[in-house]
Amino acid sequence: IRPLKMVNGGSYYGNRYIERDIEKLILDAVESDVEIRVLKIAKKNAELKKSLAERGKWDITGKLFGNYDFQQQGDDRRERSGYTVGVGFDVRRNDPKLLRLSMQQAEAEIRRFTAEIQWRERQVVNLIKRRVRQAHNERALIQELKASKELRRSVYEQKLSSFRSGEETIDNVIRSYVSLIRTEEDLVESLADFYEIVIDLDVASGFYFERLGDVVKEIGESYRVNGFN
Repeated sequence: IRPLKMVNGGSYYGNRYIERDIEKLILDAVESDVEIRVLKIAKKNAELKKSLAERGKWDITGKLFGNYDFQQQGDDRRERSGYTVGVGFDVRRNDPKLLRLSMQQAEAEIRRFTAEIQWRERQVVNLIKRRVRQAHNERALIQELKASKELRRSVYEQKLSSFRSGEETIDNVIRSYVSLIRTEEDLVESLADFYEIVIDLDVASGFYFERLGDVVKEIGESYRVNGFN
């Protein structure tokens, strides 16, 4: 068992969250969150509808296209299964009453999407803070268990040596060995919990999208180098 393997001069899986400034991490997570991005597009569409109605006195009938389905499910208004967004509109002249109605609808959409964005931002902030705190606690526990494992291994080896020389009973050797195994089991379980936390933070902070961008860039550079541009 080799928890938190050190690589690249002292880094380990998850250290980007243990050693990174949490406020910067939160900003990056909010900026890269897919749901927030889609909500901002939807809000911008509503703002455009209002702007067109104000400047051109057109009644705006939205013809939006494209969609993104989120994983959240439920009856809560904050847990929508998806949003339909896009950039196209059908426009037609209409009388002042319908024009005002169109503007009121756009204003209602703007307020709705603003509230949805704020709610999602709070969710992201709370998730990052909670999981980073858990990551710190879990890593501290891993270090304690690692030290305990080494101590119990030393005790076991000492008792085994004493047993071979006739100075220790087999029962004490077995108890010492069982204690060592249980500590190793606790260490493996703690490592699994830590890695699960790190995966959640990778998703929430947009790390996978960042890595995907690096891969796409590397592929593009490879094509250019080999004359496929």
